[in-house]
Amino acid sequence: MFLPGPGKSLSAVVGILTNPNSQGGSVVCSVRLGETEIYASPVLHRGEPGVPVSIDLAGARSFFLCAGCAGDSIASDQTVWGNAAVTLSEGGQSAWAICRSRTR
Repeated sequence: MFLPGPGKSLSAVVGILTNPNSQGGSVVCSVRLGETEIYASPVLHRGEPGVPVSIDLAGARSFFLCAGCAGDSIASDQTVWGNAAVTLSEGGQSAWAICRSRTR
């Protein structure tokens, strides 16, 4: 994600999408600033409630939202970053609509 100004914090609820056509699923959600991982969730499983997170962005202008397999396979690993919002260092919030994402 690329922000319109320095980021103060990221808040969200992370979990796995509940899809009636899928079974199983386990992921670890993480946030990276460059090559540095600054947050990693516990292993999340389908059917469990989402985990609220609040992450210090330390003035970063960009970061990566990541989802990784928790060791069983990638089947049904559909991650959700619900109610995600970035608070900017100068104040105010940046909605995802004004953040730019990039596939690396």
